[in-house]
Amino acid sequence: MTALKSQTGVQILSKPTLAYALVALLIATMVAPLAVADSSRSTPDFVISSFTLDDAGSILLNGNVVAEDATHIVRIQVQNIGLAAGQASLSLLLQGTASSGDVVIDTADLGVINAGASSGVQVFSWAATLGDDQILKASVSSSTDVNTANDEEQMIVDVQRYQAASVPVVNIPQPSGGAANVVWSQSVHAFSIDARNDGVKNFSASYTLAFSEVANPTNTFSVASSTLPLVSPGSIYNGGATPQSISMSFDATSRSGTWDVIGTMTASGAGWSDSIEFLSQTVVFSNYDFELTPAHDRSVEPGQTSTLTYLLKNVGLSTDDYTVSQSSVSGWVTTITPTSQTPTVSPDVTTSVLIQVAVPSNALRTDSDIVTLTVESNSASLSKTVSTTVLASESYGVDVTMPLTATTLIPGVEDTIQVNVENTGNAPTTFMLSTGVSTNPINWDLSLSSPTTGILQPGENVNVAIAVTPASIKNPLVSAEFNRAGDSMSVWVQAQSTNGGLPDLAAAPVTIQPVVIVDPGLPSEHIEMTVEEVMLARQGVGLEEILDLQVEVRHNLVSELTETVDATLQLGAAVFESDSSGGFDEASRWEVGLTPTAFPGMNLGQTSSAVMTIQGPADDYPVSGTLTLPVTAIPTLGGVHQGSNVLASAITQTLTLVVPPVLGAEGQDYAPFDVMVGEETEVPLSLNNTGNNMTSYSLVMMNTLPPNWVASFSNTSLMPSTTLLSVPADVADYPSSALAHMENFSAYVTTDPEAPADSIEYMQIQVLDLATGAYITQLDIPIRVGENVNAALYPTSQMINLSIGDSITTSVVVSNVGNTPATFNLWLDDSNRGELTFQLETPNVIQIGAGYDETVRVRITPSSEALAATIYSATLWVSNADSGLNLSADIIGNISEEHGIMVDTPISLGVIPGTSQEVDFTLTNNGNLIEDIILETKVQGNWTVTPAFLPLNLGVDEVYSSTFSVAVPPLGGDEDLLNGDIIPVTMRILNATTETVLKIHTFDFIVNPLFMVEVDAWPATMEYHRGLSRSWNVMITNTGNADVEVNVTYALLQGGLTTPSTDWEMVNPKPTKINLKKGEATPFSFSVKNTATQPALTLAANLIVNFQPTDAEVQGSAEFYTNLVMDRFFEESDTFVTPPSDYGPQPFAITYSHIPTGQIDAIAYELELCQSTRLLDMASVGQNASDYEWSFAIRVDGVDMALNLSQYCGSGSLGSDSRITLPSRQPWVTSDPIEIIIDTPNPPNILAGDGWDLTFRLYHPDEHNGYTVYDEEVFTYELAVYADPAIKSHGPKDDAIFYEGQETSYSMTVENLGTAQALGITPILDCKGDVTILSSPEMLPILGPRETHEFQWEVQANTIDWWEASRTISCEASLEFLYVGDGNLVANDVVLEDVSVQSWSPDLSIAFIACVVAALLSVIFVRLASQSEKWQLAGVYAGVISFGFAFHLFTTWYWGPTVLVLCGLWIWRMTWKSSEEFRLIHEDYQRARKGISTVYSDHFDALADGRRQLTIILSIPVLGMLAIALGLPPQLATDSDNLVMMAAYFGIIMVGVWYILRRSDRLYGNLYGRMTDAEIKAIRIERDLGDPARLLNDLADDGLDLTAILGERAPAPTSAPIQISAGSGDKNNLGDDEFSSDVGGESDD
Repeated sequence: MTALKSQTGVQILSKPTLAYALVALLIATMVAPLAVADSSRSTPDFVISSFTLDDAGSILLNGNVVAEDATHIVRIQVQNIGLAAGQASLSLLLQGTASSGDVVIDTADLGVINAGASSGVQVFSWAATLGDDQILKASVSSSTDVNTANDEEQMIVDVQRYQAASVPVVNIPQPSGGAANVVWSQSVHAFSIDARNDGVKNFSASYTLAFSEVANPTNTFSVASSTLPLVSPGSIYNGGATPQSISMSFDATSRSGTWDVIGTMTASGAGWSDSIEFLSQTVVFSNYDFELTPAHDRSVEPGQTSTLTYLLKNVGLSTDDYTVSQSSVSGWVTTITPTSQTPTVSPDVTTSVLIQVAVPSNALRTDSDIVTLTVESNSASLSKTVSTTVLASESYGVDVTMPLTATTLIPGVEDTIQVNVENTGNAPTTFMLSTGVSTNPINWDLSLSSPTTGILQPGENVNVAIAVTPASIKNPLVSAEFNRAGDSMSVWVQAQSTNGGLPDLAAAPVTIQPVVIVDPGLPSEHIEMTVEEVMLARQGVGLEEILDLQVEVRHNLVSELTETVDATLQLGAAVFESDSSGGFDEASRWEVGLTPTAFPGMNLGQTSSAVMTIQGPADDYPVSGTLTLPVTAIPTLGGVHQGSNVLASAITQTLTLVVPPVLGAEGQDYAPFDVMVGEETEVPLSLNNTGNNMTSYSLVMMNTLPPNWVASFSNTSLMPSTTLLSVPADVADYPSSALAHMENFSAYVTTDPEAPADSIEYMQIQVLDLATGAYITQLDIPIRVGENVNAALYPTSQMINLSIGDSITTSVVVSNVGNTPATFNLWLDDSNRGELTFQLETPNVIQIGAGYDETVRVRITPSSEALAATIYSATLWVSNADSGLNLSADIIGNISEEHGIMVDTPISLGVIPGTSQEVDFTLTNNGNLIEDIILETKVQGNWTVTPAFLPLNLGVDEVYSSTFSVAVPPLGGDEDLLNGDIIPVTMRILNATTETVLKIHTFDFIVNPLFMVEVDAWPATMEYHRGLSRSWNVMITNTGNADVEVNVTYALLQGGLTTPSTDWEMVNPKPTKINLKKGEATPFSFSVKNTATQPALTLAANLIVNFQPTDAEVQGSAEFYTNLVMDRFFEESDTFVTPPSDYGPQPFAITYSHIPTGQIDAIAYELELCQSTRLLDMASVGQNASDYEWSFAIRVDGVDMALNLSQYCGSGSLGSDSRITLPSRQPWVTSDPIEIIIDTPNPPNILAGDGWDLTFRLYHPDEHNGYTVYDEEVFTYELAVYADPAIKSHGPKDDAIFYEGQETSYSMTVENLGTAQALGITPILDCKGDVTILSSPEMLPILGPRETHEFQWEVQANTIDWWEASRTISCEASLEFLYVGDGNLVANDVVLEDVSVQSWSPDLSIAFIACVVAALLSVIFVRLASQSEKWQLAGVYAGVISFGFAFHLFTTWYWGPTVLVLCGLWIWRMTWKSSEEFRLIHEDYQRARKGISTVYSDHFDALADGRRQLTIILSIPVLGMLAIALGLPPQLATDSDNLVMMAAYFGIIMVGVWYILRRSDRLYGNLYGRMTDAEIKAIRIERDLGDPARLLNDLADDGLDLTAILGERAPAPTSAPIQISAGSGDKNNLGDDEFSSDVGGESDD
């Protein structure tokens, strides 16, 4: 099929062609935008997409960035928002003040970033120093980024020590539901709050709950939480600080009553603190509390009931019951359950209270009721009230009313019935309406004027009409249509609210009227034109349709009347409806005819014919749309019918004719459009709709322009396609000639900057239907390139580095980037030349062709006065007078820099740990430029240097002197800082902008010796009786950095004074000089004695012991202080009690003295035990304290007074029964101490660490003030015992070895070497996975002193490697304890033993006998091998079995592999001997070569079979040896190593057997082949020597010239040579090499 073309030239494609075109169009639309985009000139465009601070404190405060004076991590990310990839680098700069310059902090190379992509997050370190309005700058740079306006992002930062805190979360119970207070149970509560650091510096935080009793505000107490030592600030990167929890344990077990509580958090930082109140409420301490959850508010439909459920939960700690009551505002409550009292409710149990409400049926939506429930605790003064609101909800009622009188209907004629709908509910709503006929007739048409009523207010009504059209009369009548005259039925309507409710239905009666009609008889009521028919109209061929009508008289009478009917046909006005717009006069373009129109005297049921003709427009397309043509048939009745009340009903039939749309479009005949080269130029275009319907077009720019051209439908962005919407058709405004069907649009074209002038290119635009994408046409627009004079300079700016005395020529390239030849003028502006001379060496006028370059040369010569870092420049100007072009290129001369910064410091300095060292330095700039530098100072080990970074600006020859300080770390840190250590100091001079290192200077710190000590347990106070001498026994550790010898001095001064005390004296000898090794603890002891004869109780002195290094160069000293005081009652040291062998009580002394404060005379003191605390909690170690009983008594005058260990005094005495009166005591006498009798637990119930702390009070009879003044001291009595369970031995119970795969017992013997019980001993066995533990022993509850116990495991040794005869494994036995106390020796709790694991083996005697027997049999069988080869094989098998049993004879590690190697060698040796069969076969084969009869018919097959069989037979025995080695059942580890090794061993044996057999075969083949060859050659020699003539003839045939020997040429042979055969003749004519080495070389395959 070929394509059709319309009269306007628009080509309409046939279906196949159209399909191909659509596919091509789809591809083109996909490729075109890409091609256009590729042809554009794209560049990258880099922006800073993310710029944040992290790692140190930083916040946003009132829109400003506030940062901590610390080291921050700066996170920066760069995004490429351009259309091309590009290389970029990133810099972080700091502008410290508004007037200072930028300092480069760091730079990073970002590499290539693709279009639309982002770089990785770059991380920089910034050490922030204090100061506001500092500007951090993130700057991205790229040589290909032409848009530099968005290359920098700035962050203004205030570096402060801003501190703030808040409490965002409070996890402390608070009043709920509007309650005035909250109940806290009388228990231990776990409270917490969250503290948040809203500043930028760390702080610590704690909080306090302050309570004051409501009834007595003066009664207060407070509870403090633990301190959270570090609350860290957040950072901008992390979105702020993370709250940190502070916990508190609040014990309210003894609290009661009602209290006001205020919670305050205290935050403390460096030089700052703040208090934040986060809680203020009233608390009731009670174990009775409940939660009352109200029923939810609800709405209930009038006339309905609802149950309100209230939940009552006992949240207290005690059981309670409650009184309930309710109140109702509107009285809707009917019942409450329970009526007044709840049952008893246990803690954490929930019960319910049910209240039923009934809403009156006449309630309005504005009516409601508030139900209030009150619950009171019957056990505490606690009441709670909740309320629930009950609303009267919406009710949706409706009343539908219809006429009660019957409505008469005419078949085929529409009639209307009115319906009234009233809203009888209490809420506005919309009602959905539905309708129908009671008889459900077919072909009736019922429609409501509206399917809904709209919103009706309560009581409002609305009328709705029902249009009812009974089915038209057919001939004959259809009974299911119920359109016979007299048929009666009802039309009903139902209404129901869209919100629910019950529906209402009403019905109206209808009756069918008797009627006579005439059917016009249209054969079809719908005609659709084809596209081809529409297109023919433009060619002068309009549509012509002839319709045959069958006019018929019909009726619905029950009985026919014999009277004719006159009929008339009428043609109604044609109506045209366009598919889109226009076509208002379209109906006038169509001609319609009807013949005949009158039909007189037709009988009922009679049919007559008529013709209807239709002619469409033929001057152009008909407009797309629908043409409606009505045809009406009108009957005229006679008198009989009219007298019978029969109606005549006119029937109208409508013919619709549909005109389909046809697409069409065309452009103008365009002359070439002139565009400026390289510049975007608008091209105005237009498109005409030549179809027959309004059309929306899609215009697609095709990729037909040359490379580097850009065409777009937009001048702001690259838009390769556009749309023209709703363009009217040309025929839509017929007969007008207006241009509404033309739509204007523009294209924007940018040519290649190098496109030749006056060249013409064609821009192609495809026109598509927007809705379907169908191809319509293509526009070809010619584009003509205009002239452009333009140039480019490269480089536009250049820097030439020179030195004094240089003369350098540089060049600037002038490129004609226009599209036509041009002349350019040159001149040099050197007004800023300074100390440099710039000379133009190129003519002032140059001419350059389009696309060509010209080089302009300029010579630069510096004078001797030129300085570095000074800008000297000249500008080269290039101009064109005709175009006004004026370009410039800058040439900058840069004198090379010569840096010469000198640093002067001391060569070395001595430093003392823990001090600050000042260092003087001097910088001198001896270079030729002003230096903007940073002095960076670092000390090895990262010591703190202030300032570590010093920015400076040094002029030429300027000298700068200053100091910096270094904080020398104290001893005890990460560095040893030993005496004489050398610590390098590095000073680097950096360029402030590039951070290039200009100078490095170093010197050394030398660590000086420093004396520091730590003393363990130096007593702060030492109590004395008169004349008592007490010793100081301490360990002194030299924590300094060198070994030191110190002088020790002692001073005894009166308390708080500098006056020497004479009441105490040092006991000689006393140390006066000590050598202290660095890091070692040295014992130090001395004694001080009280010498006062009658010391007062207030007598005190200060002991000062001073340690001073003997070497003056060693820094540091140490002093230690002890207060010496007199005391009546004190413990000199803890008492350790050894249980006696007779299990009886023991006496111990408690020394005390009467030191009078008034009258000096004898008095009797009283003693009272006020508290006893056991040192060991028996319950914690699972023991019954009654099994470990102690008893104490005070012996006075020989009478033992038992002490009650359960008594506790509190703040006063328990009474006279508790106090013991001691014998009268003279002043200062200590000779008659208090005697305490101690009866310890009896063995074996002895536990290490068991004992008591006894708190005694000593009352002076005249000073006790109601026994509230006393001397109190704690005396400790602890058992001098220890428990030491030790592992004495462990290992396999039988034979002390394991056998692989066999279960055995493993035992461990444990002995308690101590003198006390050990509790809960658990043995642990760990053999590192080499042994599987099948069962473990139970824990031993108690192991008494010197007792021994054996633990036993059932274990199974894992299988060892198959080639091993034995393996040594390590088993570690260890002990764990529930309790052993101090004194246990840990070293004997873990014992490691090596145990041997042997492979399975029979009894050694059996293995030895079997090995010897098998070996003897092997020897015997091998000896018999000459009789039969079977004996040889039996010998092989017996030998292998012997090796199998030999495997089990020894257990050394190398024995197994040795046996395996020997077994392999044995098999290979016997393989060689078994190859004797090959000799026989080869011998038989040589007989065959000689023509002698043979045993084998095919020697090659015999050899191959022999090799194959022997390989199998001799390889199999090794499996038997392996079976004996592995045992029965086989003990083989299934890991991959074992399986691979076994397979490899078997494979090696088999390959060895195969190789030996092959080698033997080849050797026999060579041997017998050569022997046969020798025999054949011997026969030939013998033959030749017997016939000399034949010999000479053969020599002549071999080429030997006999004339040289005989003097004449030998005659030609006259007869054929005689063949000599061996035996019966050589049938195969074998050569010398036949069946030699190659014979045996055949493969077995």
